Amino acid sequence: MCFDILHKFSGEIVAFVARPLGDVSEDPGECRGVAVQQCAQLGQNLIDADLRGVSCRHADLRGQCFIGCILDDADFRGASLQGADFSGASLMRARFDDASLSGARFLNANLTRATFNRADLLTTSLIGATLSDADFCDAHLTAARFDGADCARANFYQADLSHSSWGGTRCINARFQGAIWAGVKLKSPPVQLDGFGCNVVLLGDEMFVDGQVMPIRDALNISTQEALSVGSLSWLRFLTRFRQIYPLLPADLIDTPSV
Repeated sequence: MCFDILHKFSGEIVAFVARPLGDVSEDPGECRGVAVQQCAQLGQNLIDADLRGVSCRHADLRGQCFIGCILDDADFRGASLQGADFSGASLMRARFDDASLSGARFLNANLTRATFNRADLLTTSLIGATLSDADFCDAHLTAARFDGADCARANFYQADLSHSSWGGTRCINARFQGAIWAGVKLKSPPVQLDGFGCNVVLLGDEMFVDGQVMPIRDALNISTQEALSVGSLSWLRFLTRFRQIYPLLPADLIDTPSV
């Protein structure tokens, strides 16, 4: 008896695995998981495969290629995925909690509502990825790259973002309470922050609010009267929501606010 892994477009067989005698499991996710692990042992890549719902908990899939695969609702909790390549893959609602993902690649992947709680993502590349509503609570993201990613409503509660790169990243209503920002790199194109009633852009140690530039230190310590004297209500609107933007800023760029 065997289980087939099909190409997501053509429906052709990408790989198949014979079930061991006595295996009565009919769970498609578990069957796909067995097939994926056997492919990894044989050094066989899984490009553009339909692997939705695959269950690979605690599996050793280091360096495995999943480019362009459908992995929606996949379970990789506790898996070893160092150096794995998920570029262009669909990973909606996938679970990577407690997984080892150092050096993994998620270029332009769809990780909407994926979870990475306590996962190790050292030097992981998330360039251009869709991370809407993703959960990185307590994740280790040192030197990870978020350039061009969409992090709308993502949760980075107490995540270690040290030395990570944020160029042109979209952070609408993302949550960064307790996150570690030491050595964060803000590169051109700038980081665009939305949801403040005005256009807020971070670039280096300067902040642009509706095109008006001010050093970040000054922007965080400006009084209401000073904001009005700038001649724009945009600064005043920004000040009213200042505590929401504060956790987004690297600690080495700012002083403790006095307001």
